[in-house]
Amino acid sequence: MTYDELLSIAKKLTVRQGNKIQIYGLDAEWGFVTQGAIAQMLAQEGKSLFNSDYTQVDFTTPEAKKVLQWFVDWAQAHVGPSPLDPDPGGWSWPPFQANRLAIAMDGYWFGGVIATDTQGLTNNVGFAPAPIWGSQRISCCRTATGAWIPQASKNKDAAFKLMEFFEGGAPARAYAQLGHGIPSLKSLVLLLPQSKPYQQQAYKTQQNELSYLQTLHFSPYITDDAMEAAIQRYIVPVMQGQTTLDSATAQLTEAINLQLTQNKSQIG
Repeated sequence: MTYDELLSIAKKLTVRQGNKIQIYGLDAEWGFVTQGAIAQMLAQEGKSLFNSDYTQVDFTTPEAKKVLQWFVDWAQAHVGPSPLDPDPGGWSWPPFQANRLAIAMDGYWFGGVIATDTQGLTNNVGFAPAPIWGSQRISCCRTATGAWIPQASKNKDAAFKLMEFFEGGAPARAYAQLGHGIPSLKSLVLLLPQSKPYQQQAYKTQQNELSYLQTLHFSPYITDDAMEAAIQRYIVPVMQGQTTLDSATAQLTEAINLQLTQNKSQIG
């Protein structure tokens, strides 16, 4: 389904009592992996936030503003945990476990969290394919995807030994068996849980999603935390009706580009 269709469904699933939300329709994970979400949505239109060498960003393009407008519309529709309707749980699992959230926009790894529930939740869940924003279907990981070793590392052999253990040894096998994500090694895929119907359905869905996997690219000159903080600072006021998206995206672009320039000069 498209993102617009997803938002329409979220509105129907949201349950209110007076002015209070009893059940959220959709947690879009705003403030958690926002940069990744924006990058994926733009990639589905063949676009990027960054220039070719990742030293400049532009949130003022029509494509970027359209993506941000979707999140503004989602927040202003009051259908999910957002800056306008915060949830004390802090992330999607507490309201989901309490039957106060219909749809959580989390990946396959969320099934490993669901498996820990003892209240019968596993009998009433399913895993849907990622929504589509543009014409190109892309299903990618928006956050941590493994491990890396710096080129300037002084002890590459020891670093690789640790990586090999963490990504292919006992920790990797344990994570795979719990369903806490797709393992780095194809040989460990067979360990992914399929004993329960929801796990079988999730496994089948995820295997199909892998056909649309692409790697997202981010700038090495700014941390994800810094990018998230800037997006929150300038876009939340738009959600609150305190400023316009045009003004906010111009300020956001200027602020991020200043950080990119400063950080690149420090790196050399």
